[in-house]
Amino acid sequence: MSTKTETGSNKSAFIWIGIGVVVVVGLFVWAIASGGATSGNADFEVPAFGEIDVAGALAPLDPSSAGVAEFDPAAGQPAPVAIGTDYNGVASSVGDSGEPQIIVFLAHWCSFCQAEVPDLVTAMAGGSTIDGVEVVGVATASNSTRGNYPPASWLEAEGWTGGVLMDDAQSSVLVAYGLGSFPAWAAVQADGTVAGRATGALSEEQVSQWAALAQG
Repeated sequence: MSTKTETGSNKSAFIWIGIGVVVVVGLFVWAIASGGATSGNADFEVPAFGEIDVAGALAPLDPSSAGVAEFDPAAGQPAPVAIGTDYNGVASSVGDSGEPQIIVFLAHWCSFCQAEVPDLVTAMAGGSTIDGVEVVGVATASNSTRGNYPPASWLEAEGWTGGVLMDDAQSSVLVAYGLGSFPAWAAVQADGTVAGRATGALSEEQVSQWAALAQG
């Protein structure tokens, strides 16, 4: 997988450095505002945004502590619970599954996300888990004027087999998790507590470590 850093196997020590070129909250809100809400692709007529019910919020992630679980003030706190649907209208949620989750926030126009998704697809190997941990992609910051729109057709073309949760036009799920760049990650344990958050591309080894964090 593509990565900005290489780390060891010690869960309490590895550091994922946030991507230098990131999109801050103000920019993605502007991008969303300029985008459409539905697909213009006649072969894939689906909404680009969902109706989201979010309970709870985390403090914004300080980039200097991204990926260092013991430095993340959200570690050990209840994860925000977001309930909505996938692109087929099937109920989907994060933070309340009763199983460990890897949540990855993806913007269809983000080049780092475009590079990360095929590697995650390979890691899931036709399933919806990595190392036994459920993977949910939160499709956020959709914008009809930018590449790979609509996000549903992009993920379908990549062969995405993980869960999908459509964020709303305000990126409410992303904001609730205190994140503002892409890709962004949250590891949530089976009891609904946050194990840690990260930003940027992760290597295959780092994703496995992320799964281990989610499993406790």
